[in-house]
Amino acid sequence: MNGEPRREGTKGSGVNGADVDGATIRGGCAYLRGWRADRGMTQDQLAQAAHVARGTIIRAESGAPVNVRTLSRLAKALGLTVRELRTVDPDTR
Repeated sequence: MNGEPRREGTKGSGVNGADVDGATIRGGCAYLRGWRADRGMTQDQLAQAAHVARGTIIRAESGAPVNVRTLSRLAKALGLTVRELRTVDPDTR
């Protein structure tokens, strides 16, 4: 490997009460598509702003687990906190 110690994840309660398995949040972006639309961004624009691949946006919007670092990048690119991205429906605020 690269000489760095391997980080072992633990299952349990994590960021904003999410189920965390290592650095992945299951069910992490229920409102991502709505927030992206609210900001008038395409998947490509959000991917570029968050420094992630477009495929990551597609997977996250379809309910796939999201890496904690990715979730943080997406929230920042949308001008939100991680908590807002995960818990606030942009259509009802």
